[in-house]
Amino acid sequence: MENINVINEDGTNLDNFPKNPLIEKWKKEFPMRSFCVELEENNLENYSCLSCGRCFRGTFFKIPKEDLEIYKKYLEKIDEYNKIHNPNMYKILRLNDDKHSN
Repeated sequence: MENINVINEDGTNLDNFPKNPLIEKWKKEFPMRSFCVELEENNLENYSCLSCGRCFRGTFFKIPKEDLEIYKKYLEKIDEYNKIHNPNMYKILRLNDDKHSN
């Protein structure tokens, strides 16, 4: 499998993209099913996450109430990162947020 080099709009790499500070906690509290672990270990596509809410990788995962404050700050860091490194995407995301808030 060939590696893909993903870069920001400004040409920088993603090395400084904000890391979710809750990942390690969630890995312990919401472990993946053995089926998912096997797929991940073998680098196989796992589309079952699209309709799962059991662990934090799933589309329907609900952020625990006690983690909401930390998670919101993390999202703000991503927003700020995109504002700097991906200004066009930032504008598109802001437009969509404005449309959905009305």
